[in-house]
Amino acid sequence: MRVVALVGSRSESVFRYLVSDPPRGIDVYALVRNGIVPKITGKLKGFLVLSEEDEKSLESGLLSPKEFFPYLGRDDFIFILGFSKGLFPKILAVKESLPANASFVMVCVGKQGPKDVQKVLLEELWDFLIKNVPEYPALLNCGLCGLKSCKEYLKRAIKGEKVKCLSNHTFMSVNRRMVEMNPFIIRQMRALVRAYLSTLKGVNIRRMREFHLKLDFE
Repeated sequence: MRVVALVGSRSESVFRYLVSDPPRGIDVYALVRNGIVPKITGKLKGFLVLSEEDEKSLESGLLSPKEFFPYLGRDDFIFILGFSKGLFPKILAVKESLPANASFVMVCVGKQGPKDVQKVLLEELWDFLIKNVPEYPALLNCGLCGLKSCKEYLKRAIKGEKVKCLSNHTFMSVNRRMVEMNPFIIRQMRALVRAYLSTLKGVNIRRMREFHLKLDFE
């Protein structure tokens, strides 16, 4: 799963362009600030307007965008509209004096400062995002990537360092809040799930790639 915040005066128009025809094999979801409703949702697979409480949690880093759409694939995208703060890469979409036939967006994925901003043609923006936006972590701070925190992982991933997030592929959520699990617990959970499923007819655990379970306790 990749997460990108669209920031700037042209953010909604760039959003409309991106969701109008995403590349094959990529599902696109959107989280927007209360009061912002895009005029065109295109081929969005999911769309959610956040509450004020969720807005504050998202900006402070207490809430992961993954919690709203937990089962996205590693190549799928969440676009966030209306947020300049938060632990996610950002795309700066601004107005500039351009010839009538020119169309581009100012792009800044995670880095800061004018020297880090690149000009990318709008028709080339999807290719840029696919190549440059890192996989977003589940914010479990599980340490499976070899780093102390998910924040450190994101900083390095955005800089282009070769780091791999494994927390996206094993996580637990209780009342829409991620529960931190250390590597030992993750290994135990995987072993227990495999053991239980091996007793069920019709389940081939050798071919199993993902396992989803939702339990209500009311």
